[in-house]
Amino acid sequence: MKLELNLAVILLISLIAVTNADSPTKAVNISMECTIGDVNYIYFGIETSCTAKGRLNIVNMNTTVTSIDGGCSRSNPNPRIRVFYVVGKVVQYVPSGLDVLFPNLMGFRFVSTQMKLVTKESLQPYPNLLMFASVGNQIEYLEKDLFMYNTKIEYISLRSNRISYIDPTVFSVIGNSLQQLYMEGQAIACGIGNTITPNSVKNALSKLSSSICADITNAPPLYILLLELKEQLASGGNESSTCQEELTACNGNLTEIQTNLTALNEEVTQLTTELETLNTTLLTANEELQSCNATAETCATDLETCQAGSGGTCTTDLATCEGDLATAEAATATCESDKATCDGDLVTCEADKGTCDGDLTTCNDGKAFCENCRINPGDIGCV
Repeated sequence: MKLELNLAVILLISLIAVTNADSPTKAVNISMECTIGDVNYIYFGIETSCTAKGRLNIVNMNTTVTSIDGGCSRSNPNPRIRVFYVVGKVVQYVPSGLDVLFPNLMGFRFVSTQMKLVTKESLQPYPNLLMFASVGNQIEYLEKDLFMYNTKIEYISLRSNRISYIDPTVFSVIGNSLQQLYMEGQAIACGIGNTITPNSVKNALSKLSSSICADITNAPPLYILLLELKEQLASGGNESSTCQEELTACNGNLTEIQTNLTALNEEVTQLTTELETLNTTLLTANEELQSCNATAETCATDLETCQAGSGGTCTTDLATCEGDLATAEAATATCESDKATCDGDLVTCEADKGTCDGDLTTCNDGKAFCENCRINPGDIGCV
């Protein structure tokens, strides 16, 4: 069982990487529009909601909503909003940033938004979440501990998705709080349809926890591989051979992660060099500005002397010096703007590097575990 759990972590990480191979990974910040008003929800009644309007296209897992309608931002949140509601727009992943804009948010409702994946990390900022609904979407499986950070949740609706695998423990942490659960219309039949009373919810969860609740033909491909490995170990098969296959696959992932990490290191180095150059240029521009200020003061003094005497060229000299001063100030402003842009790029690149470092650590841990099982198949957790 321990081997199954450890491999599940590695395999599911790989599955997510494959599933999202064509999706952009660079962080995206967006501003969106919504209608703010009261909406009447099943079970909860009337709640003040932000209902998305206008064009909305979230296809990147790393999308952050930074403002709403230009009137609600990180520095100006709206505590009245209780539910984020989207219907008929393209929202494939739960965006981040809504916990900052709506500090009292207690519910999500996504209807026909092409949603593909919900992760526990995307729900982590909402410990007081009471409602989550994703209806008529494209979710294929529910990961273990999906609601581990939402232990107060009372209402879940996942009607009409494409779910072909549900981890048996997915609802275990919310068994005491969950009051209504809607699961009909999936790729598998789990015996969990509309369970609309606390007792029927508990009965359904009990049934789910006693089986994998999945048709093997519809389970994620990597999960099938995990079950085959479990069967081999149970029958005394050649676990070292299977483990070697896993080790080979992990080495492939490790090579890709190391390549990405090398590229990110090179980009960080380049951005650091550019930033140093901009700092030097900014210092030079400031020195030129100080020099121009001093010259302008001298010209002003000379002008007073000339005007007291014969006037003439001093006025022209002062105008020229003031023009030089304006040029130096503009150059300084441009350099400061370029430096700020480079600072932002450097922060983004270092964040990407941190993510890649985490993936590298996870793959190395899985590789070490599998290699140990191959060499010492009798160890605890390998049989």
